[in-house]
Amino acid sequence: MADHISAGPRSPLAGIAIPALPALRIAERPLVGLVAIAAWPDTVDALAAALSREGLPPIPALRASTTRDDAIAIDAGPGRMLVEAARPDLFAALDSVIPAEIATVTDLGAARIALRIEGARARWVLSKGVAIDLHPDAFPVGMAVTTEIAHVGVILRRADESAYDLYPYRGFARALLDWLIVAGGEDGRPITGTAPAPRENTAAP
Repeated sequence: MADHISAGPRSPLAGIAIPALPALRIAERPLVGLVAIAAWPDTVDALAAALSREGLPPIPALRASTTRDDAIAIDAGPGRMLVEAARPDLFAALDSVIPAEIATVTDLGAARIALRIEGARARWVLSKGVAIDLHPDAFPVGMAVTTEIAHVGVILRRADESAYDLYPYRGFARALLDWLIVAGGEDGRPITGTAPAPRENTAAP
């Protein structure tokens, strides 16, 4: 009997060509390992110790993120976080060292995707759809929030000076990408075809 090999979940954006946009780049960033962790109110210290033993980032503060090597921990509410790392065994490793008495660990590898939007116009484009002040003084590098962009729920993190990571649920990824492409047009609309001919004035003098 032939072996059945799982290649992992297929991206909902597979095969979609993202057009070139002025001073803007949008791309899916492959997720290798992504988990959600929720600690109990009195077990945060024990959770922090378990993360440290696994070489993962410390628990982030509210509306913030932390990094360690190639891993990211993102605040998702009091005692809650997302942890992303380039480790296929991330969920299995954490599930084995974090007992239910300390926290719950949920594999999100097939639940969300990551989109990276970067460039000189990235903040301007995102500001069209998110009700958050993205000025660098209000939204510095490393800050992360759970919000909506064009009515799509996302976790939004500022990755560096001109780059942002978006973590939408897979089922809404195509809608979010379509909105970003349209919003990324020079005036917010795709430029296609030719301008319509002027209408003749037929009104009576």
